[in-house]
Amino acid sequence: MSRREPAHGLPGPVGRPGARAAPRLAVDLNLTTHRAYKKRCLLELLAGRPLSRHDLALATNLSDSTVAILVDELIEEGLVTEIGPGPSRGGRRPILLDLCPDGAFLVGLEFAATACYGLVRDLKGRVVARLERRWPTPRGPDTVLTHLAEAVEELLAADPVLRARTLGVGVGVPGLVDWEAGIGRYYPHIPDWREVPVASILQARLGLPVFVEQNIRAVALAELRWGAGRGHQTLVCLGGRNGLGAAVVVGGELVRGVGAAAGEIGHITAEPGGPPCSCGRRGCLEAYVGPGAWQAELRARHLPEAAGPAALWAAAEAGEAQAVAFCRGVVGRLAAAVSHVVGLLNPSLVILAGYLAAAGPGLARELEAALRDLALPGPAQQVRVVQGQLGEAAGALGAADVVWRRLAPEYRTLSGGVSWR
Repeated sequence: MSRREPAHGLPGPVGRPGARAAPRLAVDLNLTTHRAYKKRCLLELLAGRPLSRHDLALATNLSDSTVAILVDELIEEGLVTEIGPGPSRGGRRPILLDLCPDGAFLVGLEFAATACYGLVRDLKGRVVARLERRWPTPRGPDTVLTHLAEAVEELLAADPVLRARTLGVGVGVPGLVDWEAGIGRYYPHIPDWREVPVASILQARLGLPVFVEQNIRAVALAELRWGAGRGHQTLVCLGGRNGLGAAVVVGGELVRGVGAAAGEIGHITAEPGGPPCSCGRRGCLEAYVGPGAWQAELRARHLPEAAGPAALWAAAEAGEAQAVAFCRGVVGRLAAAVSHVVGLLNPSLVILAGYLAAAGPGLARELEAALRDLALPGPAQQVRVVQGQLGEAAGALGAADVVWRRLAPEYRTLSGGVSWR
């Protein structure tokens, strides 16, 4: 069931309240006549920190009078409020504007074969409701989508204001995903999960706009904006729930590939003719280091699967020979694969998420050390490997952010479109 969360807020986007310079938008808003688009850009700028009307005019290249009109509309709509005078810059103290946190809400969901995670956040990033649902065995698409729809209804029932002010629902979908069409293409861990029109089915059931994103990419978006990836422009996020995937961010933007299948690192061949993989091939990296491999090792040690990767890593750190051998093998296989990624992309950061993050900080530390030996010296010295900071909530947080991004498709959000100088 869902529960109300304290209004503590997540770490804010880039930019500090005490900074003196106004942000600069990467596009000239005079080039569009789309009023709603301009207003959404103003909201995105205010997501960084409180700004004056004149700051917004400078950031967008719009006239002061145009910004004043748009801001008045946003105040009337309950999305923006005046919070008082700011510091003087040589004249009258400007009136600062800020977002009304409860002016609108975003719903984020992420699911895997036997669980879904959901939350509602406000415009300032504060989580106001969250839930987790589990079912004992993988079910087909109809059952999974019913769970997702019921999860949204339960989240929005937490407060009668939420539904009326919800902008839309973002869904982190596992496997291969057509993010533009809102379709789950293929996921081997859910029976019959092929060409599932996730967005259109949920939109019809909920009466709200629904957008989808591949789940590890949703995690990367969340970590980029709220978590371990803040301040980085080129990074790789590794992990998953039932499988191993990667999200690639270059220049602050996701890299998808021609068929939106970029990042399927779990299905590169680690050893030709090796053990069978869930995709139907043999010798994939996922077969050696994916969640299934960790679960098999737990069963072999007569430990409950709920103990998770942390139990195996702790046993290895305690010197248990079998656990040491397994964890060394995981580090070696992962490092061999990731070293190629480091050489190709030269990222500043590799984030371990999902089951890899659950192993604890030791895995990140050992993987970084192994990369020093395997990758080219320059890129190897420039990359850090860290645990994700957002835990189980990461995918749902990123999915909620997808709603914000997709409602203003021309605008590149704080991850790359606004430069704080």
